[in-house]
Amino acid sequence: MLHFLNSIQPFSVSLWEHLAPKVEIHVVKKKVFLLKAGQIANRMFCIESGLILCYRNVEDKKIVSGLRKEGDFLIPADFYSQTRSPEYILTLENCTLYTLNHSYIQSALRDFPEFNFHMRVLLENNARFTEEFLHILRAHNAYAKYRWLIEHFSDLSKRVPAKHLASFIGITEQSLNRIKRESASY
Repeated sequence: MLHFLNSIQPFSVSLWEHLAPKVEIHVVKKKVFLLKAGQIANRMFCIESGLILCYRNVEDKKIVSGLRKEGDFLIPADFYSQTRSPEYILTLENCTLYTLNHSYIQSALRDFPEFNFHMRVLLENNARFTEEFLHILRAHNAYAKYRWLIEHFSDLSKRVPAKHLASFIGITEQSLNRIKRESASY
């Protein structure tokens, strides 16, 4: 986690010494909730290995809002506001995770102004991806959504159940399976 953040812009020695002892490593089994709706998200995650599913229940239907894999950062919904999260965060595979607690991040942001740059870059990257993703969801048909999914998440097609992939891109599982069959015949 710190090595990635440090690659954005090198940390000062004092910032590294402040954050390094606060990073925790967690080895988590498959099908474990890291967060449930209604809880307060107090940790940011960096995924060393494994796969995580983020979703919301809407009218008794699971709507996938995110898929995160090794190398990704996961900043839960409402992490910064410290209000009750609308999301569930579930491990789909055994995971090795690095975490930083909200209070540690806040103290680093306050005491080390340079850390604001690192967090801004993380937020900008997340916002850029979210903007592109929302455009794909709103403005494109099922075929374009599938092509975008394969372009950005091709390695997940074998690791994530079709029902979750379909929900992630806003189509039915039947449509996803039909598009996959048609794409395979080309």
